Amino acid sequence: MRGIYNFKLDNGLEVLFIKKKINRILIKTRVKYGYFFENNKNIGLAHLLEHCLKFGTKNFNNEDSLDRYIEMLGGNYSLTTTDYFIDLDLELPKNKLKEGLNIIKEVIFYPKFGNDKVFKKEKEVILEELTKRATIYSLLEFVERQAFFKKKLL
Repeated sequence: MRGIYNFKLDNGLEVLFIKKKINRILIKTRVKYGYFFENNKNIGLAHLLEHCLKFGTKNFNNEDSLDRYIEMLGGNYSLTTTDYFIDLDLELPKNKLKEGLNIIKEVIFYPKFGNDKVFKKEKEVILEELTKRATIYSLLEFVERQAFFKKKLL
């Protein structure tokens, strides 16, 4: 298909480039580690890691400085955890690609994970998120996942 380029860099990074006539870019980074890769000893680690990736980096002291920089560039970002991936989506004006790639590099390769106090707070936040999502659907999904992975999740 025209305007779609898929290639692999020497370091193993897979790149999908879709050219469109718009003034914004989306850089989607996927780390192959989600709920599916967890076991009884590390359940919730992917979600905790997702939360911790926003605590700052080598060149951004904390979440606020990273947020302010991305906002100053005219962009926004989000982190999510799925069954198979931790996703980092960064949207920017298309003339900010270089800055965007540097942000991704910082978050993925140079994260600050905080301290014990931060971890404790994030564990509470994750538990609160899980509690808020405790609907019939999520309960059924939970039971289905437990049966699929053939492991006890609680």
